[in-house]
Amino acid sequence: MLRALEGRWSGLWGAKGNDDLELANRRQKAGSDHSLVRPGESAICPVRAQPSAEIVRVECESAIFEITTQPSAEIVCVEGAKCRYGTKRDALELLPSWAVCSPDFQEAFGRLDAHCVEREAAAKRVWKDLVGHGGFSIQRWLPDESQSDPHTEAWRGTPPSWALSVLQPVISALPQLKDFELRLQQPVREDANEIWLGAVPTDLSRPKELRVQRSPPLVEVYNILEHGRHFYRTMVFSSDTAWSFHVPSSGQRLLRNAGASVWSVAAGDVVVGAGTCTSSVIVLHDSQMHLPRRFLRGILPDALLQPYRFWRCCGPLPGGAGQIEGEEVAPRDEATRLRIQLTKMGSAKVERLKIEAGDAA
Repeated sequence: MLRALEGRWSGLWGAKGNDDLELANRRQKAGSDHSLVRPGESAICPVRAQPSAEIVRVECESAIFEITTQPSAEIVCVEGAKCRYGTKRDALELLPSWAVCSPDFQEAFGRLDAHCVEREAAAKRVWKDLVGHGGFSIQRWLPDESQSDPHTEAWRGTPPSWALSVLQPVISALPQLKDFELRLQQPVREDANEIWLGAVPTDLSRPKELRVQRSPPLVEVYNILEHGRHFYRTMVFSSDTAWSFHVPSSGQRLLRNAGASVWSVAAGDVVVGAGTCTSSVIVLHDSQMHLPRRFLRGILPDALLQPYRFWRCCGPLPGGAGQIEGEEVAPRDEATRLRIQLTKMGSAKVERLKIEAGDAA
């Protein structure tokens, strides 16, 4: 299980005297190699700097870095970690503004005082490693307007009559849905209690998905969003908040249920978040990718979304379609984690597991 990085950073600015530089020169002449430093030992790596060079000392959970601010410096001193970074050779830099201003990065990493080095730069993607935080890296994907959700090509069926009856009061309350052609995503049994419909736009807007439930009558509307060349759904409207896992924070109204004299409290707006694509900021940790909470709205209860930070396991898993891990944002004395196993049949198994002392999974 991934652990939240809890170590505090502290930046101590000061001028280093001649003693440290003379020690560095002696070690350089002796030919000592400090690229691998045993835990608990301190090493001053040789740097091309003047005695008056200003040095930044930054402490974190796994290492101590001393970085000279001279432009000609090439080595970052390391204590307690087997690594070397150069401010010139490795282009050590502060977090870019697109990461600092990203809610997804703040949700996944929770701190802004980190340095990074560039791993890869392409026309549509920038990839940077976070220094001092093993296995963490960030990516920025520029939007690709030419890419459409491939799943929409399979939406061809006609919705059953009972689904159209449930939809009728919702479409009356949300006239924007009249601009969409509703299609059945896949064949369903006649006695099915719920179906998924694809809403194909007749204009240049983006497609949506609708979950229609027969009893109790319920319609949920989801936007389809592209995030790092993956497509996710996020819930934006519920016709009856008493039966939905997510309650939108705005747009509350009374709605009369189909075929009954019962009124329900609806919430949300189908126009929210339905604009053009924007850049995506992805946070990776080893073989896992951060999954923002907004892509689980309506899929998991709101009560489970806020306490946990979610990571999607990359790559296929035996016997399933994938797995999502949830780690606690604020660990407690009785720490727990979520394990969500996705099946190829479209269902999921959600478990809340207790973390025993000493667990590192």
